[in-house]
Amino acid sequence: MKKIATYWWSTPCEDMMNFGDRLTPYLLEKLLPAGEIGFFPVTHRNRARLLVIGTLLQDTYPNRAMMLLGTGLFYEMTRVFKNARAYAVRGPLTRRCLGLGEETALGDMGILARDVFGEAPRSGKIGILVHHSERHLAGLQRFKNDPGYLYIDVCRDAPEVVREIASCSAIVSSSLHGLVIADAYHIPNKWLKLSDFPAFKYNDYFASIGRSGEDSLSFSLEDVPSFEWQPIGYIAGIESCKAGLRAAVTRMVEDIRNDGLPFELDDCSLDRHFTRFRKCKKQAYALISQLAPWPGLRNWGIKKERDMEAILSPEQHRLPAFHGENGHSV
Repeated sequence: MKKIATYWWSTPCEDMMNFGDRLTPYLLEKLLPAGEIGFFPVTHRNRARLLVIGTLLQDTYPNRAMMLLGTGLFYEMTRVFKNARAYAVRGPLTRRCLGLGEETALGDMGILARDVFGEAPRSGKIGILVHHSERHLAGLQRFKNDPGYLYIDVCRDAPEVVREIASCSAIVSSSLHGLVIADAYHIPNKWLKLSDFPAFKYNDYFASIGRSGEDSLSFSLEDVPSFEWQPIGYIAGIESCKAGLRAAVTRMVEDIRNDGLPFELDDCSLDRHFTRFRKCKKQAYALISQLAPWPGLRNWGIKKERDMEAILSPEQHRLPAFHGENGHSV
C-alpha cells in the first residue's frame, strides 16, 4: 500500500487544539481507497507530500513536490508551486494567487463532513463557536448560561464538534470550520467577527460556494439574540462544491494509480530521523529539569519535556472511533 506523508496543524496544548485541522485524517480515511492508498502524519508542513485542510500555503516551500487538496492561503500573496499537483484549493482567491487554472477544483474539504460523519439528532439550539484564541471573551458567558444556545468548544476532537454543530438549528461562528460544517449540513449560519483576524480565508471559502451578499457579512455577539434566521439560499453552490471536491479526490487517486506519486516514498525514514531528534531534545529538557540551579529554569525544563513527550506520543495522531446516530463506527 502506498502511504502519503500528510500534514495537519496539531499541538500538544489542549487550549490551542482546533477541530477543523483535525478533520483531515477522518476525511482521508473515508475518501481514500482502503488497503491501496493510505497516509501517515508528519509534524511539519515542509515534510508533507499532501496538504488538505488548513491555511498552510503561505509558509510552505514552493519548490516542494506535493499534492494540494483543499488547502489555502492566509492572505493575498503571489505564490507558485511549480512541483505541486493542485487538485483543489480552498477558493478562487487562493487559486488566483497561485496562478492555477480552472481545472483546479475549489472548496474546503470540510464541506464533505456529512459524507464522513453522517447525521445527528437535531436539538433546535443555536450553536456558538469561537476561535480558540477567543474562548475566554466575557461576552460569551451569557450564551453559555442560556439553555437556548449551545456553546461548542472547538478545542476537542473533530467528531464531537461536528456532532454538536450538526445538532443545531443555526450556527454563529468566528471559526471558519464552524461555518464550513454548518454549510455541509445546510444549517443556517453567520460569521461572527470578534477580532481583527484577516478576512481573506473567509472570503476565499465563501466565494467557492457562491456565498455572497448578506450571507457573507459578519456580525457581532450583540446581533445574535435578535437575528431572524432564514434557510440558506446557496445550497446549489454547496452541492456543486461537494461534487467538484469528490471529483478532485477521484482524479488524485487515479493519478496515483496510473502514474505513481510525484515523488519518492522516502518520507517515512525522514520522519524517523526527526523523531530521533525530538527524543534527544526530550532528554536534554529532562537534564535541565533535574540539574538546573534555578527553580524557574527547572520548571521550564519540566514543561518542555512534557510538551515533547506529548508530541512523541502515538496518541497525538490516533483517531478515536466516531459513532453515528445508529451507533456504528465510522
